[in-house]
Amino acid sequence: MAEELKKEAFLDQPKALCPTVDNLRLMLGEARNVLAMQPLTRFCLKEDQDIYYWLRKKLVETEPPQAHELRMVKKDETAFWARLEAIAAQDEGGASC
Repeated sequence: MAEELKKEAFLDQPKALCPTVDNLRLMLGEARNVLAMQPLTRFCLKEDQDIYYWLRKKLVETEPPQAHELRMVKKDETAFWARLEAIAAQDEGGASC
């Protein structure tokens, strides 16, 4: 499980996530190329990064979809509340990601 938690969600995902990434890009006030290969935690308010870690931990442990609200930081450094929903997926080798 510890190895699973080391995997970070990056914002350069398959095309199926493009609408989601575009919505996030608009909320953050960032250009798409700025988001490419950035860890999602870069945009989480530091005080709420434990919430994000907890969400990932629960996802790895239980695998049902998880959701939680946390604060994210815009380009202008203002914070806003966002609802983060996540589901477990498997890569081609069957490992959770």
